This record gives sequence, structure tokens and C-alpha cells, in this order.
Amino acid sequence: MITGFVKLFVTCTWAVIGFLIWVPLLMRMVAYFVGIVGLSTYQRVDVRQAQRRLDFATSFYARGFRQVQESVQSLDSEEHYDLIPHSEPIDLAHFFKTTVVDFVWAIAFWSFIYFVALKFVPHTNSNMIGGVQ
Repeated sequence: MITGFVKLFVTCTWAVIGFLIWVPLLMRMVAYFVGIVGLSTYQRVDVRQAQRRLDFATSFYARGFRQVQESVQSLDSEEHYDLIPHSEPIDLAHFFKTTVVDFVWAIAFWSFIYFVALKFVPHTNSNMIGGVQ
């Protein structure tokens, strides 16, 4: 019962936060990929690294849902205390650096979208009822 609630809560949280991170990440990697492809038309540039980054960004959101599913399912088993038996230690400095960069980019992206929407999307007057003031 509690595992179902945890799964629902984490899935809903990921649906919102993951989306807010995924869209800017995807836009950034698309721009990066297009830039590398454009550069490769003028110079001999290997596009495989850019392709891997685009693949990562494309599958980021769906991978988050799979990770939630797998992690919460492992809570039902007796082996959940040994989820990552042979993992490498996390380089916290690198983790925080990339996390901060991704969050700053996401905030800048959504702020830009918000201000563009304010500028170009027509606003309705909430005092008007049925088009008559």
C-alpha cells in the first residue's frame, strides 16, 4: 500500500520536474547537434559525440520514468538494501557543477519562454464579460 503511494508520488513529481528539465535540455542538445552538423559541413568534425548527447537528451524523460519504476519495484523485494552493489563513487564536484548548469539553463529557458509569451500572446481583460465591459 505505502509502496504504491510512494510510486505514485515520485512518478507525479518526476512528471513535472523531469519535464521542466527535459525540454530545455532537449532544446540545448538539438542546437548543439545542429551546430556540430553545420560545422561538419565545412570541416572534418566527428558528429558521434553530438549524436550521443542528442540521444541522451531524447531519452532523458522516459528514462526517468523507467528509473522510478525499477527503483520502487525493488523496494518490494528483499534485495532493496543492495541496489547498487558495485557502483563507482560519485564525483560530487562534477555532479553539482553539471546539476547547477542544467538548472540555470532550465530557469533561463523557461524565463525566456515566459517573457516571450507575455510580449506576444494577446491578453484578455478579466473585467470583460461576454465581450462587453
